Amino acid sequence: SGRALTEELLKTLEYSNVPSSTIDGLTEHLKKHSLEVEDSLAYSEVRLQSAAYIDGRPTQRITSPQITLTTGNSFTPSASIKMRIDGKEIESKSEGVGVFDALVNAVLTGINGDFGKKIKFAGWEEISVNGGQDAEAYARVYMKYGDEMYVGRARHTDIAIAAGLAAVNAINSIYAINKPPV
Repeated sequence: SGRALTEELLKTLEYSNVPSSTIDGLTEHLKKHSLEVEDSLAYSEVRLQSAAYIDGRPTQRITSPQITLTTGNSFTPSASIKMRIDGKEIESKSEGVGVFDALVNAVLTGINGDFGKKIKFAGWEEISVNGGQDAEAYARVYMKYGDEMYVGRARHTDIAIAAGLAAVNAINSIYAINKPPV
């Protein structure tokens, strides 16, 4: 049923005296979220969803990312992103070794100073979901903050955008869990 696993996770996350009905509700919530992402959940996702379900913390503090990527064989790849962090519009630009590197740099530059500097890119995977005119790509990105690994996922018709959105998703988890709301 997953209930015992949820109880163990809550102990690991230092939640105590959680009512039985809340554990049952969280168990169902985690199962539903796993079905939505069509994959098992990473520890960071369970942490984020638990904090949202039990404490009412927001899961999406970084919203509305609008990404522009520029690449070519005669200039340095660059990226710009417009996003809202806790309702405040932020615009950031950066260059990188490739478009994905440029995008991660732009997102981290947009996140207030020292906090963004502590987040490190740890890897990524991309998967073609289907082919044809409606082809879709799935990206999974791993970011590290302190000793913990965070996973972000996204789908898009452009793999670079999917990877960028997945990076925003992972960074959003880090931000939502570790940075107090304003």
